Amino acid sequence: MTARTPRRPVAVTVGRRGTLSPVLQDAWDRLWPRWGMRIVEGGPDSAEEPRAGAELPDLVEWFGRAAPLVLDIGFGNGAATAALAEQLPDHNVLAVERYKPGLAQLLQLLDGRGLDNVRLLRADATAVLDRLPPGSLAMARILFPDPWPKTRHHKRRLVNLWTVAQIAERLCVGGVLHVATDDANYAEAIAGSLADEPRLVALPAERSVPSRPTTAFEARAQRAGRVVTEFAVSRRTTGSAQEPGND
Repeated sequence: MTARTPRRPVAVTVGRRGTLSPVLQDAWDRLWPRWGMRIVEGGPDSAEEPRAGAELPDLVEWFGRAAPLVLDIGFGNGAATAALAEQLPDHNVLAVERYKPGLAQLLQLLDGRGLDNVRLLRADATAVLDRLPPGSLAMARILFPDPWPKTRHHKRRLVNLWTVAQIAERLCVGGVLHVATDDANYAEAIAGSLADEPRLVALPAERSVPSRPTTAFEARAQRAGRVVTEFAVSRRTTGSAQEPGND
């Protein structure tokens, strides 16, 4: 296989747009100060969002406990994230999304279902990966990332050699990476990036990823007749890596 140079994805700016309904605005006002934080490159933007900073908070303090950590990147309307939190009550789920309406929808779901094991980050995923220590993740999940179908935009695709290497470094031994896409070209590129990362292997047959509801993106793909491709790999059990945790 021809060697390729890992390149950091071009970051997509955290947008400030997104009108909230009165119900979602109420959820945001009540719950964001407790469960959410914005990661701002270069320092806090207190005028825009009081809960903002350049660094991650202490995760044990923020969650109120030490537990295996799951990173859920780009969760859309939050339904799959809420389902994940319900299935993994003994895990801490760190959910990353750029868009305020999706964040508010997840806050509403968590509140309605009485879930307290999720914390939300409004940030570009690469900024979050920069701040997580090696061996800190029990699982990372990326469902239906933007495929950026035009060739000139492929540099913005989140899942590439660089990102896969960053996640592999942050997975504990046996930790899982789960990715899904409905774009055939992107699926081929993801498969190549996973194959080129020596620290990752296919998830053993006796293991499985948590089930999830059909996402809005997935339903749209199914209606359009597109095939959904899923990848599940794990950090090799040989070699050096830390055990699960979020120290």
